Amino acid sequence: HMNRLDSIYDSASDRPSEIAKYKLGGLSDALEMDSGEICRSITRMEAARPASDIQPLVEDLKSAYDQWRDA
Repeated sequence: HMNRLDSIYDSASDRPSEIAKYKLGGLSDALEMDSGEICRSITRMEAARPASDIQPLVEDLKSAYDQWRDA
């Protein structure tokens, strides 16, 4: 489905952020999921991957949580 969305918006002249919003909306409609649910699912998958770009944020949040809990 993402390939089809990519091909639809490849020639779009809108800003990249607008194109991303349209793609997310199309994916949300196709999957019959709220866009927030999709984003949370992606975030959970990325947070679980050790080589993910989001790992520094995950580690910082975990560290802050652990410090707060131990205080």
